[in-house]
Amino acid sequence: MLKYHSPGSRYSYFPSVSYWKNSVSQNGLISHLQKSYNPKQGIDLYIHIPFCESLCTFCGCNIKITKNHKEGISYVDSLEKEWNFFKENITDQEPKISSVYLGGGTPTFLSEKSLAKLFSFLFPNGPQKLKEGTVEIDPRFVTLEKLKLFKKYGIKRISIGVQDLDIDVLENVNRKQSKEKLVKVVDLAKDLDFEEIAFDLIYGLPFQSVSSLEKTFEYLLELSPDLIAFYSLANVPWQKKGQKAFGNFSPPGLEDKFALYLKGKQLLESKNYYHPGMGFFIKPEGRLGKAFEEKSLKRNMMGIYSGKSNFLLGLGVSAMSQVNDVYFQNERILEKYIFEIDKKSFAIWRNHKQSNKENITQNIYEDLIAGHNCKLPKSLIKDLPSIENWFHSFQKDEILEGSLNSFKVTKKGKDYLKNIYQTLDHHKASYI
Repeated sequence: MLKYHSPGSRYSYFPSVSYWKNSVSQNGLISHLQKSYNPKQGIDLYIHIPFCESLCTFCGCNIKITKNHKEGISYVDSLEKEWNFFKENITDQEPKISSVYLGGGTPTFLSEKSLAKLFSFLFPNGPQKLKEGTVEIDPRFVTLEKLKLFKKYGIKRISIGVQDLDIDVLENVNRKQSKEKLVKVVDLAKDLDFEEIAFDLIYGLPFQSVSSLEKTFEYLLELSPDLIAFYSLANVPWQKKGQKAFGNFSPPGLEDKFALYLKGKQLLESKNYYHPGMGFFIKPEGRLGKAFEEKSLKRNMMGIYSGKSNFLLGLGVSAMSQVNDVYFQNERILEKYIFEIDKKSFAIWRNHKQSNKENITQNIYEDLIAGHNCKLPKSLIKDLPSIENWFHSFQKDEILEGSLNSFKVTKKGKDYLKNIYQTLDHHKASYI
């Protein structure tokens, strides 16, 4: 149903930053952190490592291209100063860390020494058991010693950036990556007994075809990943100039792109992967599969989990945080982030306190991906003038079932979660 396919947010947080009010003072934010911290629940940490040795032109992340690995050393020093600032202002005891997510960029750009230092100041009393632990891996830049370090400090999920396996597709976006290197990393991760191996793939890249994508999936499924994130290319060359830096940047049209998605989904479901929506596919046997069956699956800005706290703290350049109903984000320019950390030990750039209506909407989003029945309160319906028309359209196309007082997403509707989210976004009522 191409009529529902349109560009838009992934709604991993709500509202989008263009609607943030910057209404929380520094003292107000510190007070909120102190009141929100629960030592039993702990803190979910996201740590952004921006460095990459080369530019992959599909990338929409906040990165810095450099081969100077000494930059990683000074960056870890800044992360330590920032973490110490938050520690001192959250609790008078060593805070409990429930989960760690290392994202990028390329987290394994950091040397073993720098990674060891990072973990040592996060866990001064030694490794502790984490509820969740994830590190993004570029299979071209990882060593056995770094994988052992991640395992030692409780990382459970290795999230490998595959994107595609077709040589022509990869070379066109300046990513030279071999199948052999990928398989070696997977084998090492299995030998070290990581709990989950995840693959990230993109559809909509130039030169991708249904047949080439089919070959990629057939190869990858033989490796039996626990999770596959199958994302649409974010085609934003006006924001990310790198998307026009090399090669041919003429992504496929809407119909061809949808055909790529359908082929990937068909192959995954033929292997019995669950599909909670928003591009995630889960092997049934793992803890994510069990969470999906129990309707307890959770989602935040980093992906999907079987559990999460209400205290997500981001460290590093451009890192985003959500602590209950307050969002904040660090400076997006690396040099400015480092300057602010050196000057005052924190580098918060903007913030937002959710309104009650925004909080209700986000909770509905989370309930829909978990598979719960939802109800639209009258206060929200008032701001969605065409919601009944859209709801009837979704019902007719077997995307939603029930009524506005009690509805849920159908199996077919999981392909259209983003569109459902858009219709419930009262900030974008013009879309509806």
